[in-house]
Amino acid sequence: MLAGMRHKAVLLLGCSLLAVVMAACDGSGSPELDIEATIEARIELAKASLIAPTAAPLPTPLVVIKEVPVEVIKEVIVEKEVVKEVPVEKIVEVVVEKEVVKEVVVEKTVEVVVTATPTPTPLPTVTPMPISTVSSRPAATPTPAPNASATPTVAPVQTAGEIYQIWQGSEDTVAAIAALVSTGDYSDVEARETLNDWIRTATQESTGATDWAAIAAGAFYTVALKSDGTLWGWGENSSGQLGIGTTVPKDVPSQEVTGAINWSAISAGDFHTVALKSDGTLWAWGWNYYGQLGDGTTTRKNTPTQIGTDTNWRSISAGDSHTAALKTDNTLWTWGYNALGQLGDGTILSKSTPVQESTVENNWRSISAGDSHTVALKLDNTLWTWGYNAYGQLGDGTTLGKSIPAQESTGGNNWSAISTGTNHTVALKSDGTLWAWGSNEFGMLGDGTTATNRIVPTQEVTGADTWTTIATGEKHTVALKSNGTLRTWGSD
Repeated sequence: MLAGMRHKAVLLLGCSLLAVVMAACDGSGSPELDIEATIEARIELAKASLIAPTAAPLPTPLVVIKEVPVEVIKEVIVEKEVVKEVPVEKIVEVVVEKEVVKEVVVEKTVEVVVTATPTPTPLPTVTPMPISTVSSRPAATPTPAPNASATPTVAPVQTAGEIYQIWQGSEDTVAAIAALVSTGDYSDVEARETLNDWIRTATQESTGATDWAAIAAGAFYTVALKSDGTLWGWGENSSGQLGIGTTVPKDVPSQEVTGAINWSAISAGDFHTVALKSDGTLWAWGWNYYGQLGDGTTTRKNTPTQIGTDTNWRSISAGDSHTAALKTDNTLWTWGYNALGQLGDGTILSKSTPVQESTVENNWRSISAGDSHTVALKLDNTLWTWGYNAYGQLGDGTTLGKSIPAQESTGGNNWSAISTGTNHTVALKSDGTLWAWGSNEFGMLGDGTTATNRIVPTQEVTGADTWTTIATGEKHTVALKSNGTLRTWGSD
């Protein structure tokens, strides 16, 4: 599980948010970019690309571009003029004819001034030009895409609600937003809410592949396995966590550099990735400041690196900055950051190679590594926890941290599944009931309260006995029921 912004919980592939920044540049998105700011940016960019200039002759304007939240701008498009190779580390604001597109805090600023001669273009009434496709080509009426026959025809309408009805269910979010902006009602509350809904809606990853077999989400990045045994990643990559041989971020699925076809399991920490191959070997890459890769060093890796030579690893779980794994002999091993006892080896010293938990037992069944705590089930269906416990996330009836495995307070022997958030824990029992404990700041325990932490396992408020699957994020929880419905609670 992940600190900061952790979306390990359930992956509703929100990669479309990256497109706002990455559409015009090759750098990585700023973690500080929020939904409201994203909406503002998309609205203003849509206005710049859709609203036609007046028919009267216009003087050649000076377009000032400065401060966009990226590391290096490769291409900036303003009034169909392309400005390339603008080296900056961070920018905060784009000013286009006195319209401010985006503002955030910056460390360094630049200013680029270019001339641009706008060419009058009729305002499109059907299939608005997607913002991301504006280029340096001469102005022209947008050409319908190959699948234009399936694109809704946008007639002049007055409200965001009507626009939403036309575009509802469409995968072309950018065009839908552009259509909304073309009505001129983008400042209205209903329009803003509609934009917010579109941006938050899950979209399919760009390749449209249908052979994905497993997924794991870290902090600002995602890794996934295909049914052919290949491993792919996309998103933030400053620590090499995508395993592609570079630290360049990717906004489309990119295969790890070795091209192996025998990956069998994956787990994503905050900025490091751990994976198993079908031959039982263990591999890791990404951030390694605390030794969380387990290769005996604290040097980050941007390519898959084998951990030891053992071929009997069977299960893995990557936490914020530590890792836990099981072997086929049912022993439990941990490594990485340990200042809060999350390795369970009886110390608070970080380890850069796998160490066995303190009890050295061989009856462990499953594991889940949280931000700074670890939870595990034994073969007898008892539940054990260790590590940070300030919010009661260990469930042992106290808020005292533990550096060795401690059984949860009820002593139950019917636990069947576990999942760890940043500072909360969720578990299922064999009778289909769902229990949670730890931090409840945003209601992520599902007990009908908020801001009331629980130090012992507490059943979710409905008392249902049909829960089948659970997953946790930093401050939210997601679960499936036996009828196939999905329920969520906690921070939105």
